[in-house]
Amino acid sequence: MAAQPLLKAGLRKAIGAGHTTLVWSDPWLPTSPARPPIPCGASFNPSLRVSDLLDPHSHQWKHELLRELVVPEDIPYIQSLQLTRSP
Repeated sequence: MAAQPLLKAGLRKAIGAGHTTLVWSDPWLPTSPARPPIPCGASFNPSLRVSDLLDPHSHQWKHELLRELVVPEDIPYIQSLQLTRSP
């Protein structure tokens, strides 16, 4: 129990294809400690999933959407992630 805060500080949600990872509440960015991205607008969809940020055919990030939703400082973290192509 005493090491639990240290363990949590290094934990990051596994993303897979992004269908179960919530963009704004799950700690999925590869930062230290892991955290969700920072939205760049006042309003955002709390149930947006990481898979919504991906093109379903190419499995590439939707760069224009990232620029609309996420602060510029977090975009390189997102683009550095390798995601699985499985549904």
